[in-house]
Amino acid sequence: MIKKRLKSIKGYKTIPAVFRYGRRFTCPEATLAACFRPCKKVLIKKKHPAASITYLAVTISKKSAKRAVTRNRVKRLLRESVRITLNKLDFDDQFPLHLLVISWRKAPKLPRMISLQDIQPTVEKLIYNALDYYTNVFIRKQRRKPDSAKPVNETGEK
Repeated sequence: MIKKRLKSIKGYKTIPAVFRYGRRFTCPEATLAACFRPCKKVLIKKKHPAASITYLAVTISKKSAKRAVTRNRVKRLLRESVRITLNKLDFDDQFPLHLLVISWRKAPKLPRMISLQDIQPTVEKLIYNALDYYTNVFIRKQRRKPDSAKPVNETGEK
């Protein structure tokens, strides 16, 4: 099994761009915005993201968790559950999810009241929904597009 590399998303313009150009998947506790592999519209620090790395950002609002300790714990648990879920998946070449932003909506009053077992099923469900969409819809759309930029042979034929 190949370990997937996770890096955090940098740049204040990147997260809104992922929400704008990516696809959203929701459940009652969280929202996942994902951009798939041939993503050329979203830049990280004014560069195109590296192809072999999956980028991740985790957000939780002050409205849902008043204390910073609780928000930070939820963020740590979300990052860990994404790492565990991605390492469970088996992809030979490149992992199709390129940019991920998870926005958590629901948090307990105390940080000790939430654990990895509470967050893990939600994150798995979101990532599996995104992969289902990728295999069923996104790849079909890519195949339907006419490829006008085919390489030209030496004889001048396409």
